[in-house]
Amino acid sequence: MRAVQKISAALATIALMSMLATPATAHTETETTSPSSGETVASGEQLISVTFTDKILDLADSSEIVVVDADGNVAPTDCSGIENKKIYTNAFLAKKGKYQVTWRTVAEDGHPISGKFSFQVSEDSTTEYSKPACATDLPEPTPTVIIAPPTKTVTPTDNGFSLPIYLVFFPIGAAIAAVWIFGRRKRTRE
Repeated sequence: MRAVQKISAALATIALMSMLATPATAHTETETTSPSSGETVASGEQLISVTFTDKILDLADSSEIVVVDADGNVAPTDCSGIENKKIYTNAFLAKKGKYQVTWRTVAEDGHPISGKFSFQVSEDSTTEYSKPACATDLPEPTPTVIIAPPTKTVTPTDNGFSLPIYLVFFPIGAAIAAVWIFGRRKRTRE
């Protein structure tokens, strides 16, 4: 009976120490935006998107992209969606000037995330906004870049795979405890 108590105490201690040593899990971060922050694009319909380092959840009304011009007017948006690690919408950019994009979504780990970025529009639009049918087979438009900001290399800090440390050390600790107890039992018999 005493051996069972020792094994239980040893395993509990190992498990507790392993859990305390577990590193903090990485949170989902913004990888890229389209247009890039500070970029200058043409007027008219443009794809506005945010791509993340990890998957995001596709929950009802959990993701939103709002595009506002320099006068505080919200740009018309349509064909919004979520794809794996990206949220996107098509926005009609009518006026020349600075636009602010505010976004929010929910990371795969359940944490709400949000952010902002801004870009410039080079000229007033010569066309009027007309809402498209938003059929799923329509290709996404790509931004027409007029002036690109200096590029910087984005390197994800997490490869998307993380194994809790206690799943590694618990079996090792259990094996050490078993060897120690059976070794003591064998010595006691002799």
